[in-house]
Amino acid sequence: MRNMNTSKVLKWFLKSAIIRLIIKSTCSIFLIYSPSILAKDYQTQLHISLGMVSATYSGPVSGDLSLPMALNFEYELIKSPSHSYTFDNTIAIDSADSKTKYFATHFGGRYYFLSSNLNFHENDHGNTISIIPKWRYYYGWNVGVAQVVVRSLGTVLDAISTVLEYGGHIGTIYQVGKSWGIEGKFSYLMGNGFSSVSVNSTVMQLYVGGAYYF
Repeated sequence: MRNMNTSKVLKWFLKSAIIRLIIKSTCSIFLIYSPSILAKDYQTQLHISLGMVSATYSGPVSGDLSLPMALNFEYELIKSPSHSYTFDNTIAIDSADSKTKYFATHFGGRYYFLSSNLNFHENDHGNTISIIPKWRYYYGWNVGVAQVVVRSLGTVLDAISTVLEYGGHIGTIYQVGKSWGIEGKFSYLMGNGFSSVSVNSTVMQLYVGGAYYF
């Protein structure tokens, strides 16, 4: 009987060791003994952030924008511990007249370095192993379409340029629980206009917000 119990314990610890080798050393590992928790490998993540957008543009109309009221929604589809795809929307409002001066939609790719994006839970005979990354660091690319107000023509009319945007981003996430993390992100985007009011643009975005595994 003692040999059988010893065999089960060795088998369980061997399995644990293999899982630990998959995750890099920056992950925090928690052992939870609870038969009620089900194993789950999180494959999606939602990001919601507040920040600012700074843009300069040139062409038929030249100028710049500084918008301190920006909201960014991002959906992340996790493909592996180091790679994912992202879909995001950004809306930025001018606090002076409460108008939306910048709106953008992007698709992109993200790569995690010196860390892992895997949030993993496995149940084995009532013993649950939870592997949760404490710090995550990433960089990535984005491409999409944005609309920028390049000139206000009174309280109602605006001259708007539609721009094809492309660029990159870098950020970090600090995990504060099983599902929630605090995030900081910086993006740099360039754009080429293709509408009747066609301008070239450079856009910088800075955000602080939260990330949620689900």
